[in-house]
Amino acid sequence: MRDRWRCFAILVFLVLEAVARTFASVSPETSRPAQELSVSGPIVGDVTAESALIWARANREAILQVEYGTEAELATSQFTEPVRLSPDRDFTVKVSLDGLRPHTRYFYRLHAQDPADPSRRFVSAIGAFLTAPEEDEWAALTFAYSG
Repeated sequence: MRDRWRCFAILVFLVLEAVARTFASVSPETSRPAQELSVSGPIVGDVTAESALIWARANREAILQVEYGTEAELATSQFTEPVRLSPDRDFTVKVSLDGLRPHTRYFYRLHAQDPADPSRRFVSAIGAFLTAPEEDEWAALTFAYSG
């Protein structure tokens, strides 16, 4: 009976030793999988006849640009200047699109990349918004709410 307990104790010790060696040999940096870059939003707001504001938030540091144009495929688009998303602003950004034409549908998408590894990228789906008409132009208006 005593030999059984001794064998059991040795077996438990060996298992615990093996587990301890396994965890000791793996550093936290190499054991943690790389977090994929993703961007929440975008949210379009403050749309006027000539401008719009786009808000977005990344899940970590990133460099972001907004691609926008009047064609749904963005074949002849333009890009905003790159903006860095950092922890001091909770990885959020507001990008202003200026010089837009009144009463025009614009299409946009976000491009983000990891500043440490530019090969790690995120590209959003294409979104759309309509700029306001000129001050003296009449246009239909629809309100929606949720509650």
